[in-house]
Amino acid sequence: MSPILRVLTTVSMAAVCLVASALTAPADPRGVGVGSSSFSVRCSLWRTANVDVDWYAPVDTPKALVFLQHGWLGSKRQMRDAALAFASDGYLVAAPSVASLSVTCGLNSGELVRNIGAALGDGTVAQSGRAALGERWPGEPDRVVVAGHSIGAAIASLVASSPGLRDRVGLVVHLDGVESITGYLHEALQGDRTTPILQLTAPPSSLNAQNSGPRVVATFRPGGSFASSTDGALLTSATHCDPLGDYPFNVCGSTPENQRAFFDLAVAGANQALGAAGETFDVALAR
Repeated sequence: MSPILRVLTTVSMAAVCLVASALTAPADPRGVGVGSSSFSVRCSLWRTANVDVDWYAPVDTPKALVFLQHGWLGSKRQMRDAALAFASDGYLVAAPSVASLSVTCGLNSGELVRNIGAALGDGTVAQSGRAALGERWPGEPDRVVVAGHSIGAAIASLVASSPGLRDRVGLVVHLDGVESITGYLHEALQGDRTTPILQLTAPPSSLNAQNSGPRVVATFRPGGSFASSTDGALLTSATHCDPLGDYPFNVCGSTPENQRAFFDLAVAGANQALGAAGETFDVALAR
């Protein structure tokens, strides 16, 4: 096993790392098809929000749709490197931008987030991606992986718990997840307790020293079987910003090794949870 990894027994919840976003369009490396779209979703009785999405499409039929949520004061462009890691392994990725500071139409708006989940479930999000990618649209897969960084992990859990989407969710991925002020981080575990959650975390550091949020006693390992305290991995030399990669720039001194570890474990966890072709989580963890 790599020295930067050990099996996670408790979760270190991190404070939010503020990283500026880029205004340029996503690049098109590695043969991955890219495009941008938006869809409308209601966030209150009297307001709707336009959610902008960057799309990353594999060449072949996708294994699953990955909905990849940024964290506080972040944007879709910050998730580019993580999105490319999934897309390069055969996943169709939707990376949205959601406002942070709006009370009724932002990341802390439960109604908005639940309605995003509903839009994923009823095909609204996929329809916008089809229009954006055109001939590069690979088709909408049946299975969904919902992932998020920082409080985006809490949003991912709430999205995954949406009634119209829950049965399609094969895995929720927390990329150094932090609890939101509205307590969504383990929303996907409520109810039937069958939604698998993979937690990949960094230890407390100068960037995430608050160690905020509840400590997790038991969640789920990739594959869905319940196993107390074997729900992911702690990257012992990592920082909270590693899942953001290098794009548009690296403000936290994140190392390529730790970035790759987050990305490789997330992708491998999805492969294992879905029974899809490719490296499994246990194999990636042992490297």
